[in-house]
Amino acid sequence: MSTATPGANPNQPAGVDFASEYEVLLKQAVEANPETAIGFQELKASVRKELEAEGADAGSSEMLDFDGFESFFDWFDTVSAYDQMDAEFKANIFKPQLDVIYRALVAEYKAEVQAKACLPETPEATRHIVDLLVAMHPDRLWGTTELGDYNQFADADAPAIIIVFFSLDFGSDRFEVADPYSNAFGSKAEPSSWGLSDAAAQLLQGHNKVHCSRDPSR
Repeated sequence: MSTATPGANPNQPAGVDFASEYEVLLKQAVEANPETAIGFQELKASVRKELEAEGADAGSSEMLDFDGFESFFDWFDTVSAYDQMDAEFKANIFKPQLDVIYRALVAEYKAEVQAKACLPETPEATRHIVDLLVAMHPDRLWGTTELGDYNQFADADAPAIIIVFFSLDFGSDRFEVADPYSNAFGSKAEPSSWGLSDAAAQLLQGHNKVHCSRDPSR
């Protein structure tokens, strides 16, 4: 996207160097048990392969639906049970490194989901606004969709491609929202109820010109 820093890894949050963090933990692990050294890329690729056993989309859904690291670790402990029959591999030994792997994969999958959330025909000016909204709320999933059925709530000059955010961030059971001033039932709501700032809500509605609220005062 246009706000990205040239040369930056798009799958890594600003200021986070997962590989370097992992290397520090790896050195500590090797000192304790030289037989258990597994590099960052190797372990990450191994975990990703397990996650995507039924397809890339299934992998991202599973990874982003974990409640947190402990939920992820329980899953990893189960799927690696056969490997753990080898005395040199025990999941608990790698738990500190796996915490880094978990955060790195969450960041990667979020970036991939975000990249797919905009229609290919989205105008560059609209993509720029999406970039601004991503910068304001990076933990929120943003995308674009056709005006479509929203036209019944839209101003006459509403764009053909509007911006939406998603109710459950990056989780799999999400639905899109085009008007931050309305709730899921079509009633008036404050942007804060969606976890949005006033600035983001104003930017979004200023672009979409969609008003889903059935409140007669709007």
